[in-house]
Amino acid sequence: MCKQQARMTDADDNHGDGWLEWSSEDEGEGGAAGRHAAGQQMQQMQPARQKKEHRRRRKDYAIPGKERLLSGFVRDVAATPPPNDGDDGDADTVSLIAEEENDAVAGMMDNDGDDGNDTGPRDAGLGDAAADAARVPFSFKRLWAFTGPGWLMSIAYLDPGNIESDLQAGAVGGYQLLWALFWATVFGYIFQTLTSRLGVVTGSHLAQMCRKQYSRPVRYALWLMMELAIIGADVQEVIGSAIAIRILSRGKIPLWGGSLITAVDTFTFLFLEQYGFRKLEFVFATLIIVMVCTFGYIYGKSSPNTGELLVSIVVPRLSHKTAVQCVGLIGAVIMPHNLFLHSGLVLHRPINRSSKFQVREANMYYAIESAAALFVSFIVNLFVVGVFATLDTGNDDDATSGGAEINLNTAGDLLGARYGDAVLYIWAVGLLAAGQSSTMTGCYSGQFVMSGFLDLHLSPWRRVLLTRTVAMVPTLLFAVLADENLNGLDEWINVLQSMQLPFALFPLLHFTGSRFIMKSFTSPRWLTALSWLLALIIIGVNYYLIADTIVTVVPASAWYAFLGIGAVLLAYIVFSAYLAVGPYLHYGSMQHIYKPEARLGWYHVHHRINPQSEDAAVITEPMLSSHDAHDDNNGENFRL
Repeated sequence: MCKQQARMTDADDNHGDGWLEWSSEDEGEGGAAGRHAAGQQMQQMQPARQKKEHRRRRKDYAIPGKERLLSGFVRDVAATPPPNDGDDGDADTVSLIAEEENDAVAGMMDNDGDDGNDTGPRDAGLGDAAADAARVPFSFKRLWAFTGPGWLMSIAYLDPGNIESDLQAGAVGGYQLLWALFWATVFGYIFQTLTSRLGVVTGSHLAQMCRKQYSRPVRYALWLMMELAIIGADVQEVIGSAIAIRILSRGKIPLWGGSLITAVDTFTFLFLEQYGFRKLEFVFATLIIVMVCTFGYIYGKSSPNTGELLVSIVVPRLSHKTAVQCVGLIGAVIMPHNLFLHSGLVLHRPINRSSKFQVREANMYYAIESAAALFVSFIVNLFVVGVFATLDTGNDDDATSGGAEINLNTAGDLLGARYGDAVLYIWAVGLLAAGQSSTMTGCYSGQFVMSGFLDLHLSPWRRVLLTRTVAMVPTLLFAVLADENLNGLDEWINVLQSMQLPFALFPLLHFTGSRFIMKSFTSPRWLTALSWLLALIIIGVNYYLIADTIVTVVPASAWYAFLGIGAVLLAYIVFSAYLAVGPYLHYGSMQHIYKPEARLGWYHVHHRINPQSEDAAVITEPMLSSHDAHDDNNGENFRL
């Protein structure tokens, strides 16, 4: 008895040539008849397959990675009638596979929620062009499906470094700098929206795009800069958690012990991730709620002047005394590694990128979610500024204030002396939530940065161990060596963070402004111009902070220190300028970003690879590796 088997697959992702293979274990009459029937079937399906392939190439060229392979496979199988030789039912294999894969795609690209029934514009009877141009309706159910990445992103606006800038701004200037906090959050929202659009449209996060578009020396330099930014953020986050642990343990656990506990705790997120990324998002949301409740309670306890507070949000006020604090406040809000984080988090929601409607829908809901999350972060920061504004008794320009001496290490003692031990412990709980949540999101940032720039393919626990070791070893050394002397350390960490910002902003603005990368979702000219203006303002403010810190900290007699710092700053300015203007030059490794070659990336341009060759087909595969994709959730798929 001859055993026959039918199989249909998409053999080549670039050409989509499906094939029907009949195999026989026995070279008898049954095998010959099977091969003859298969040949006739192939002849009958060729015209339909060619037409289907032509339509698929026109419509689906933008679907990245596994979605493209799966979509092409299902459409080809659906267009091909299954063989029916009336033999033993094996001919139903093709139709059964097609039905199962269609169910999978329906779950991936569902448009209305959890019931699995797609009610998108195409199902309403519209064609592809009309569906892509259809207005995206608002739905709370759809918003809930996309909710998550923006709230994880907003945690970087609530880390211990930002809280310290808030309390110092309140202690030094009272409510005067609330307008700067508000506009810094607005600026941050614009950049976070751009980075989420980059991830949604291209299917690659910012680090992966840098690896694709930049030469090796440039992307390795960018990787090192981002690792420094992550280490600097981790130092503040770990030390903030350690201070909270010391308060809650009534001083029994020293600063270095709390830092070690926090470093170990960051690995707990790997355990939580085993239950699905959605569960992890709920954990972070819970920590945000803890911060809102704790800092909100202390805010109510301090009885601030609400009228003056609201006026200060709208009316800008700046004095000589608060200028440096204003610069530090703005520089602390926008974190460079957070742009890499947000562009990677949005990849956890699978969408069909060949559908302009679904891409516009994702962009809209991510923008709404980010606005809500950053509004909550602004409220929490406002609580902290308001609390410590009431502790300052000299907010006029001529008065001297002890606000400059307030930091995370002494803030708890001041609150305990003013409001009692209960408020001290509530403050510690909120600070611990801020430190733990921001340390875990920093862990994610490290994963996206390292895996994106270096193209690492490691198991989750090895990836976490490697990225956390790179960041945590320097962090623990800083915590042990600094111990109680944290004032100078915080100043230099703020300078370090400020210096890294151009290395995230300039690539982001170039990528989102290139129509050959973003296609029809390129940032309009007014948005591109506004983004560049805001970026230059923020970077200029950060340069002022860098210069002020160097002049203040480094003794004037140490000429050799100024000479070394000057050499480093010269190299830094040259590299920053190259990132800013390189894509506009007619030479160099970045000149292709605003040209059609941007679709291929730096490797193709440098090696002059034919886009139609097999090498190009391999290299142009989307940069979304398995551990960054939505399938890294142990089978948990988000029903959109």
